[in-house]
Amino acid sequence: MFEEEKREKIKELISPFLETQKIELVEMDLQRRGKGLLLRFLVEKQGGITLDECAFLNQEIGTILDRHPELLNEHYILEVSSPGLDRPLTRERDFVRNLGKEVRILLRNEWEGKCEYRGEIYDVLKDRLLLKISSGKIVSLALENIQRGELIF
Repeated sequence: MFEEEKREKIKELISPFLETQKIELVEMDLQRRGKGLLLRFLVEKQGGITLDECAFLNQEIGTILDRHPELLNEHYILEVSSPGLDRPLTRERDFVRNLGKEVRILLRNEWEGKCEYRGEIYDVLKDRLLLKISSGKIVSLALENIQRGELIF
């Protein structure tokens, strides 16, 4: 089975379980490591995720995967963790999840003569991020022009 096809089948298999737990799959990575595989899930939920929850998810996802040996028919290491507070914000839902929080935004192309903005995520519309900067002005940035965002602590 091709690696990309394998990734998609694993996502399809695990996603219903994560949904029942009200857990969002932020990212899934499958890599060759030595003689086996490393399968890494980055997960998140409203209000954050605890270490105990990650351990529970690891056990449950492992059980689900073990019921389908055709997907991972070799030794694998399973990791389930939170993406962390300092992970980059790149997708619309990342910005929606962080409404009201202070961020630093880096743009791919200048907008109004700047490639960097700092402010509070005011709103996320169809294809725009509305950012309230220190002057109180609301700046509207195209999501497709955002290279990355970072929470400011």
